[in-house]
Amino acid sequence: MASQYSDKEKLILPPPKPPDITHDNAMVNGVEDKASFKDMLLASNPMNFTNSLTLSKDPMEEILPEKEDQEHLIEFNTRGIKEITLTEEEKQRIYEPWRFSLIVKLFGKRILHHYLKKKIQELWRPTENFPLIDLGYDYYIIKFTKRENMEKAFTHGPWFINGHYLSITKWGPNFVANKEKLTVSAVWICLPQLPTEFYDGKFLEKIGNAIGRLLKIDVCTSTTVRGRYARLCVELSLETPIQPYIYIGQHK
Repeated sequence: MASQYSDKEKLILPPPKPPDITHDNAMVNGVEDKASFKDMLLASNPMNFTNSLTLSKDPMEEILPEKEDQEHLIEFNTRGIKEITLTEEEKQRIYEPWRFSLIVKLFGKRILHHYLKKKIQELWRPTENFPLIDLGYDYYIIKFTKRENMEKAFTHGPWFINGHYLSITKWGPNFVANKEKLTVSAVWICLPQLPTEFYDGKFLEKIGNAIGRLLKIDVCTSTTVRGRYARLCVELSLETPIQPYIYIGQHK
C-alpha cells in the first residue's frame, strides 16, 4: 500500500510514540525492571560474564577489615567528636621511616629551600642524598635512612650557615610546626676587659656553659688575637631572665 505522505512530509513527521509500558511489565533490554543489576548486565552483554560470577560480594571486602574490627579503634571524646586510636602496630609502622630524621631551623635568617639544602650538604657531607621537607614556620625535616648520618649531624655541631645558628633536634612524633614553642635561641655574648689569663679554651668553655650552653668560641678569642673582649656563642633559654653580668673570681 502506498504511503499517504510524500518524502518531504516524512522528514518532518514526529517519531512514533513508544508502546505503553506498565510498571508490572516494564522491560529494560529484555529484563524486567524488578531484576537485579546483575541480571541487567547479563542481558545487555552476556559475553562479559560467566555463570560462576557473583556480584553480590563487595570486592573491597578483601581489602578493608571488617567494620566491627574498625569500630573498636574509633571512640568519642568528651566533646562527642570521633577520635581514632593508634594501635602499637600502627605506631611502629608509621614511625619507623622517620627514626633517623632531624628537625632543623635556621635562627635569624630565612633562606631559599635549595640553598639551605646545599649548605647543609656542604657542612655535613652525608653518605646519602636526603629530602629536605618544608614544614612551614622555618622548620624543616631532614630524612636520613642511615643512623651514622643522623648521629654525625646531631653530635658534631654546633653548625652555622652564614653566621646563623642551625638548631637541630631529633625527630619525634606529633611535631606540628605552628604549635612548636620556641624556647631557646643562640646568641653571641661579649665579655669586655676579660683578663688575658682567662683566654684558655677549657676555661672559656666553663664560662660559656655557666651562662647557657656553649656552642662556639670566636676565633679571635680562642687564639687570643683580640684582648679587649671575649666573644662566645651560647644557647640561652628565652624563658629565663637575662643576667647582665657574672663574676669570675674577683672579676665582674
